[in-house]
Amino acid sequence: PDAVVIKGGTISGNQAQYGGGAYITKDSFMDMQAGTISDNTADDNGGGIFTEDYDNLTVGPDAEFSLNKAAAFSLDRDPAQDAVYAANILSDKWSTPFTQGYNNYDINHGFVLYYLVTFMWNDGTGDEYDSVNVLKASPAATIGDANMPSDPLRTEYDFTEWNTEPDNSGTQFTSATPVEGNILVYAQWEAKPQYAVTVDGSYASDTGAGNYYENAVVTINAGIRSGYTFVNWTTSDGVVFTDASSATTTFTMPAQNVAVTANWLLIPVPYTVKVDESYASDTGAGVYYENDTVTIDAGIRSGYTFINWTTYDGVVFTDASSATTTFTMPAQNVTVTANWTAIPREFKVTVNGSYASNTGAGNYYENATVTINAGTRSGYSFINWTTSDGVVFANATSATTTFTMPAQNVTVTANWKYLEGGTPSTGDSNLLLWTVLLVLADLGMISFLLRYKKARRRPQHAYR
Repeated sequence: PDAVVIKGGTISGNQAQYGGGAYITKDSFMDMQAGTISDNTADDNGGGIFTEDYDNLTVGPDAEFSLNKAAAFSLDRDPAQDAVYAANILSDKWSTPFTQGYNNYDINHGFVLYYLVTFMWNDGTGDEYDSVNVLKASPAATIGDANMPSDPLRTEYDFTEWNTEPDNSGTQFTSATPVEGNILVYAQWEAKPQYAVTVDGSYASDTGAGNYYENAVVTINAGIRSGYTFVNWTTSDGVVFTDASSATTTFTMPAQNVAVTANWLLIPVPYTVKVDESYASDTGAGVYYENDTVTIDAGIRSGYTFINWTTYDGVVFTDASSATTTFTMPAQNVTVTANWTAIPREFKVTVNGSYASNTGAGNYYENATVTINAGTRSGYSFINWTTSDGVVFANATSATTTFTMPAQNVTVTANWKYLEGGTPSTGDSNLLLWTVLLVLADLGMISFLLRYKKARRRPQHAYR
C-alpha cells in the first residue's frame, strides 16, 4: 500500500465527515513517528484520524493528539482490538479526557457508522445529557424501547415527553421514531399543582405561609410575641409537626390546603443578654425586660477590624456595622456576637533564575494567588520551579505558573537546561565522553587565564 511517514509538524484546524485530520484507506499506510494532530473535527467518526484498517496505522511515542472532536459518540476500544493497539499505538498523549487512542475523537473507535441520538434533560436532573448510537440503515432504524433513557426528574415538574425542540414546538420523539441523522431531543415538563399554607397567631416576619408542592417540607415560624411565651402548634388538617412545641418547626405538605395556629401563654419574666467576642470593659451584657433599649459595645481588638454584630435571636440592631449600637429587648434571652476580621499581613516573594521583565516577585497577602514567570533564556530550556518553602505550584514544569501565598516569605527558583552547541540529553550513549570533554575544556580555559594573569603581573615586579 501507499505509505506516508510523519516525522514532525502539525495537522490542525481541519474538518471532514470522517477523519478530520487524516483519512487512511485500506490501500494506504501511515507511520506517524512524531508531530501533532490537534483541533480537528469529524462530522461523524475519527476527529483526528479515520483508518479503514487498524493495521494500516502506527503511532510512535513522540506523536501527540489534542483538542480533536467527533460528532459521533466517543468509546473505549473493543477488547478485540487490544493486540493491534499494543503493537501499533505507542503514544500516550490524547485529547482530554481520554487515556487511549481509539477514542473516536483522536482515532476512530470502530468501522460501523452510527447516527447519534442525544437526550437533553432541559433543566431536569441528572448528567448534562444521555446519548444512544443508532446504526445507519435503509430504511431508517429506530432506537427501540430498550435503548430509551429512563424518564428524567425535575423538582416541582412532571415529565411529559421527548421533543425535537426545547420549547415543545418540534416533533415528539419516541422509541419508534425513525432516526435519519444525528439529532438532539429535549425533555418536556409540566408544572405540578401547588397548595396553600395559612399560618395564624404568628408574630414572625416570615411565618412560612405561602404555596407549596405536594411532599415539600414546610417550615413555619411563630416568631416572638411581646409578654408571651410560645406553647405549641395545632391544626385540624391532619399534618404532623416535627416538634409541635417548637416555635420554628416543619411538616410535610399534603395534596390539600393546610391551616396551622401558633398558641401562646402570657408569662412576664426578665431576660438576659449575652455578648460574645466583645473586648470592651462594659459589653452591655446583663438582665433586661421586654422593650428595653440594650446598648452593646464591641470595644477594640488589637490586630483586628470590627465587622458587624450578628444574632440568631431575631433582634434588629440600630447599626449592625457599628462597634457600639443598640437593639430593643424582645421577650426572650438574646445572644449577640461581635465579628472581627484580622488585618491582613504582607509577605515577600523572591524569584531567582527568572529572565522575565515581570518575574512575579513582590509583596503579597496570605492566600493571594501569585503568578510567577521564568521568561525565556537564550540557549537554555526551562526545566521546572523549585522551592524549599512548602508552596505547591499549579504546574511546576510551566515557565508561567501560580501558587497560593502562605503566611511567610517565599523564595522560588527557575531551573534551566543548557542546549547550545548540541549538548547531549541524559539518554545520549556518549554522555560520559561529552562530560569529560567539557571538563577538559573548562580546565584549559582556567589554565590560560592563570598564565595570562601571571604574564600581566611580571612587568610590575620588574619595575619595582
